[in-house]
Amino acid sequence: MRPRCCRSTPAAVSAESARHTRTPHTASSHRQRAQKWGLTVANISDLKKDPEALSVPMQVALAGTGIIWSRYSMVIRPKNWNLFAVNVAMGATGIYQLYRVYAHEQQKKLLQAP
Repeated sequence: MRPRCCRSTPAAVSAESARHTRTPHTASSHRQRAQKWGLTVANISDLKKDPEALSVPMQVALAGTGIIWSRYSMVIRPKNWNLFAVNVAMGATGIYQLYRVYAHEQQKKLLQAP
């Protein structure tokens, strides 16, 4: 008789992996969520900064990442509400920071106009 490890069929292997709730993917997903919450909190703390000190490319990247991954978290099955929440928050803070930069630039233009 073959050893137990060699008796698995592809269907048995996928059924076995489906029973596990904590796969390496979910472990990395948890770490990524924690990092994204850190970025969101840092972006919220940047609300105190002058808009000239904000990096537009970084805010575009944060907003874009938040929007794209929010959509992805609703497409996958099962829906990942934690991933959705962190990405909505990250996208919203990025968009708001971009608005602050835009409003500041418009205000500068109005003050410089004769």
